[in-house]
Amino acid sequence: MKLQNGPLALLVIFLVTAPSAASRMYYHITKDPTFQPLGITKERLSAFDRGPVDDGILTEIRWGSGGSGSRLALEQALAGSFAAYGVESRFRHITDPGQAGVTIRFRVGPTDLGPYSVGQAPHGVQAAVAAFGIYDGRERKSRVARFFGR
Repeated sequence: MKLQNGPLALLVIFLVTAPSAASRMYYHITKDPTFQPLGITKERLSAFDRGPVDDGILTEIRWGSGGSGSRLALEQALAGSFAAYGVESRFRHITDPGQAGVTIRFRVGPTDLGPYSVGQAPHGVQAAVAAFGIYDGRERKSRVARFFGR
């Protein structure tokens, strides 16, 4: 009887372990930590999804002499806009008394977007998210290409 159940037992073992082996292989190729469920940490997801700290979206807010409003409120509004797209941004506030009003500039890798006025900031957020998607996609493709030696 045991010999008759052997192939069935091997089939069950294969069906149980195949998804795990496939996801592990995919992780080794792409370094995508979402396919390594027991190894997921916020830092690893951040490093994979948004690249190293220097490669994410940097939002520079320049406060001129006529700039009004709260720095924290503007930063939170922009952070909420980025969060709606599933993207995070780092913020840098710059005081520039020679400038009138408030301007916002977005940096994504080598791309510099702006300056945008506060009223045009939603268009800048959309452009920054689109640029980040392109930049991030290129980084992922190059990582896979390096793995395969291309």
